[in-house]
Amino acid sequence: MTTLPTLENLDRTARNLHQAGRLLAALRKLLLEPMANYLELALEIRPEGVSTGRLPFGGELTSEVSLDFTQAALVFKPSEGAALSLPVAGRSQRSLFEDLLAILAAGGHDVAPRTAQYPSHTDAFLAVFAAKGYQLGHSLQLAGETPLEVDRRVAADYAQALYRIFTAVARFRARLAGPMTPIIVWPGGFDLSTLWFATPAATERHPHLNFGFAPYSAGFDRPYFYSYVYPLPEGFVPAGLPALAYWNRKHWTGVILPYDDVARAGDPEALIEESFTAIYQALLPALQQSNER
Repeated sequence: MTTLPTLENLDRTARNLHQAGRLLAALRKLLLEPMANYLELALEIRPEGVSTGRLPFGGELTSEVSLDFTQAALVFKPSEGAALSLPVAGRSQRSLFEDLLAILAAGGHDVAPRTAQYPSHTDAFLAVFAAKGYQLGHSLQLAGETPLEVDRRVAADYAQALYRIFTAVARFRARLAGPMTPIIVWPGGFDLSTLWFATPAATERHPHLNFGFAPYSAGFDRPYFYSYVYPLPEGFVPAGLPALAYWNRKHWTGVILPYDDVARAGDPEALIEESFTAIYQALLPALQQSNER
């Protein structure tokens, strides 16, 4: 086993990849039916980055679009024929989306045909999006005009780290019984996440634990692993957290495990698996307290 990449100078590259990733989530939102826990927005994790998964262009699950961190490019993968790549660097979020929608239209997947009123692919998409009653909100911001900057070395390290974390979390989940969501990346925070539910009712409104990894968030400049419990009983403080983890009350309440500490471990995947198992055991009494009230 080897240490994880240090992910130095990650912030700018991750934030720009995040903007590109939101384009994939917008496609999923438009083309997929609503799902429990808003999974129609969720991005699938790949060794090279994240993906829409196969989308129902023309009513059938056929082509997909991925964000390849290692190439710093959006990649359209049709069901037949060669993949087409769009470099992210140097394009604004809006121009990148315009070019992606043009490629889809040329490949027979015109998700929002242009009109005289909406002559650009992006404006036509936004019009169809709004006509379905959807709002962009925090998770989906699609009209950034600033050219995106991506350091491909940093992005490749991020892809490696994300996929190794994904596999470690998958092994942790294999220890659990009960309903769970897939391990996905959210467009809102660009964080890896999976939910474990304490009851057969399995939506975000029901008792659950969340386990994840974030590249950054408000108040946190460095990547970190996290976990929280819902509902959180008043005054609850977990006992038995792993040595590297701590109980956080800054901006939100839950457990934080700093990425930098994990990355230096000789077997970081094993440490992630063991730490999340210990955190699960430490937070479980909170759900038991909630059930007793």
